[in-house]
Amino acid sequence: MRYDRVLASAIVLSKHIRALESLVRTPLFTRGRHGARLTAAGTALLPHAQQLLTAWDTGQAALEQAVQAEHRQLVIGLRSSVGRGLLRRAAELFQQQHPTWRMRTRQHSFADPFAGLLPTPDQSKTDVALLWLPLPAQDAVTVQILLSEPRLIALPAEHPLARLDQVPFDALLDEFHARVDVARPLIFRLHPA
Repeated sequence: MRYDRVLASAIVLSKHIRALESLVRTPLFTRGRHGARLTAAGTALLPHAQQLLTAWDTGQAALEQAVQAEHRQLVIGLRSSVGRGLLRRAAELFQQQHPTWRMRTRQHSFADPFAGLLPTPDQSKTDVALLWLPLPAQDAVTVQILLSEPRLIALPAEHPLARLDQVPFDALLDEFHARVDVARPLIFRLHPA
């Protein structure tokens, strides 16, 4: 252990030096009233000791990096299946750029519109989420649009809106629509607007 990295008293440092001198079976320092000086043996050992300490520091850094790499994980939150292979493509790109990381997906219910990005009662947490926009209170998270696609609506041919090339969203406000029952997400119900 390097003396400059620990706060050690002179007594403790002297004890370690004596132990090292005992191990190599020769004095490494001469001691006097004005401090300590390296002996010829100490001078010969010094560059090797410095290399050893540098190698030890490098080894410790490599060990720390390896331990961190084993525990690196990106948790991706999902509320529903994301279309057109987006998750697979995103995973491939991420793995190319971060080969030591593991990826894990976590499915969230429709009751959690942010798929774990914000604190939830069950404390499930995700690092990123693939979601359909818009979100309620969307300004609570940072959004990066990865893919956009047109929204489609299925209407009977005789419906007045069916004649339009594009249907304004506001025109649908008075229409019946399917809505997910948050308490039972596999059940869809028809609701008036």
